[in-house]
Amino acid sequence: NKVALGKAEPSGPRILVERNSLIRMSTPIITQPQINSAIGGRQFHMLSRVGEALATKQCDGDWVTMGVLYYKHPPKTSSSGNDFSIWKLTDLRGEIKTVSLFLFGRAHKDHWSLPINKVVGILNPKHLEDRGQKKAGEVTLSIDHPDKLLELGESIDVSNCAHKKPAGGNCTNIVNKSVCDFCIYHVKAAYKASAGARSALQSSFSGGPDMSRARNKNAPKGEVSSGGQFMNDVPAVIGKKSAASKAKDNRLLAGLGGGGGDGGSVVQKVVANGNYKGKPMGSLLSCEQKEVVQKVSKNVSEELGVRLLAPTPGARAYLATLVKEKRDKEEYKNPTVKKTAKELILEHKGIMNRASTPVLGRGISKDGEISLDVSPSVKNRFAAGHSKALAILALKGDKIAKVDPNSSHRSKNRTPEVKQKVLKRIRSEEGDDTNRSDGENISGNANKKARKEPKKVMVFGKEVSVDELEAIRNKKSVNSHLVGEAELDAADKYFEKAEFKDALEEKMLGTQSMKVKAVTCAVCNYTAFKSSEMCKQAKHRIKLIDATKRFFMCKDCKKRTITLDRLPKGACEKCGGSNWEKAGMIGERKGPKLDSETLSIRGNEEASVGSFQGAVNLNI
Repeated sequence: NKVALGKAEPSGPRILVERNSLIRMSTPIITQPQINSAIGGRQFHMLSRVGEALATKQCDGDWVTMGVLYYKHPPKTSSSGNDFSIWKLTDLRGEIKTVSLFLFGRAHKDHWSLPINKVVGILNPKHLEDRGQKKAGEVTLSIDHPDKLLELGESIDVSNCAHKKPAGGNCTNIVNKSVCDFCIYHVKAAYKASAGARSALQSSFSGGPDMSRARNKNAPKGEVSSGGQFMNDVPAVIGKKSAASKAKDNRLLAGLGGGGGDGGSVVQKVVANGNYKGKPMGSLLSCEQKEVVQKVSKNVSEELGVRLLAPTPGARAYLATLVKEKRDKEEYKNPTVKKTAKELILEHKGIMNRASTPVLGRGISKDGEISLDVSPSVKNRFAAGHSKALAILALKGDKIAKVDPNSSHRSKNRTPEVKQKVLKRIRSEEGDDTNRSDGENISGNANKKARKEPKKVMVFGKEVSVDELEAIRNKKSVNSHLVGEAELDAADKYFEKAEFKDALEEKMLGTQSMKVKAVTCAVCNYTAFKSSEMCKQAKHRIKLIDATKRFFMCKDCKKRTITLDRLPKGACEKCGGSNWEKAGMIGERKGPKLDSETLSIRGNEEASVGSFQGAVNLNI
């Protein structure tokens, strides 16, 4: 890597993506050109496909492979007294296939201390035949010369599955953490956990913990009695009874000596007294809620009315809903006109104006007279005030002078005293003092302008100038940048969760098969995930084997299925077809098609003349 002049060399570990195996490694010991030179004209095989290459005789010549050392068995000693090592390698591709590598002789002596997570290249390893001691399908290779193994660097993607076992330990399966942090056995559980199920809103009950629900979950169906009482609570079916059914029940209870409808009596007592059998009950309910409880007890179910009296959050929420529905119905029947404060003020002002406006001609005949004079009482009140003002003016010897409407300007109506004050102020501003110079006059005027006091306003009982108030308003906190950083962190967390969920989904979509444990019965000649009841009863010999579970989908109806065979043996349960194709662990989510995804070879077409033309794509 070349570094531009004047710039420092980039810090941190260098990352190299090896072109042949696509393994990412940090702090590589040799460069890519050196790796290509070492491979030369040899044939390269991916470690995950070495088994196929060995089966098809592609590894008979000179060949090379690469992998990541993720596990080492402790050194062992053979029956002849020679030490050897067993390593586990993988190339982190696809389903994470593993290969066992045996190191004998000098290869063990020189490389037994190599740490794990190292990327190594292997030259012409030998294939050890299957002796029945390893997993089906796992390839075993061996080398005996130290030059057949080359250390390349350290892998940055190899990791263990992030799933936590119930016992507290981690899953030991190997994953490629650049693709997903979970193995194929635990990725579905992680995907469901990341779906964000809100358990608080999915609770099927309200109130405190009820242990009877846990008992009913595992208890047999029906009522179980012991010691004269029921051990499991059978939920009562609450339904609406007809009037005839209620009358029949009451007659039956009356014939047996009962009062009939005990739930209704409980509701009546609670609504009337606010207690039942000396204990406070329903005392916090409002009048509307009590009316609703009475109606429910009478029209729907007495038991439901009793349950609504319980002080639980669910009962209170249901009562509030019923009361709101009742209010809405009443408001619909008797709608009230809602007015704002402004509309009320305008309406009041209009009423006052109409009350003060005189009405002319009401009750007057054609030849009658209309008096435009004010009423005698008002006229007397005005006359008294007018006569009092005239008396005061007579004592002063003045008379009311009529004002000329054409000379209503302020300067013409000034008294002589006011005019003298104005002339004096003008002379003082002009500076009639002859000893002052022009410069002094200019500076004096400037000082007078400068002495102009700024405008002040009251803020929380304190006088503050407008400039100070604007400065305070425009002032910002020194920690305002933290708000932006917090928003960026929140956005990063949101998108990290979305990326994590997408990675899990992609891994499940790309997983078309997985290794599982299965059972086989030689007598019944079948292989399944678990043995049948007939085999258990007949005590057939069941063998536990390693199998491959494969996922398929019907091409016709998209029905999904799984099988332990190469192909599903039966027909599709939905459409009866046998047209199968490989599928992922989950079905692919498909959203609505975009306009660019809709293909139309002939372009826009009109079903009729002048019909609507939609946007289509010619894919040109």
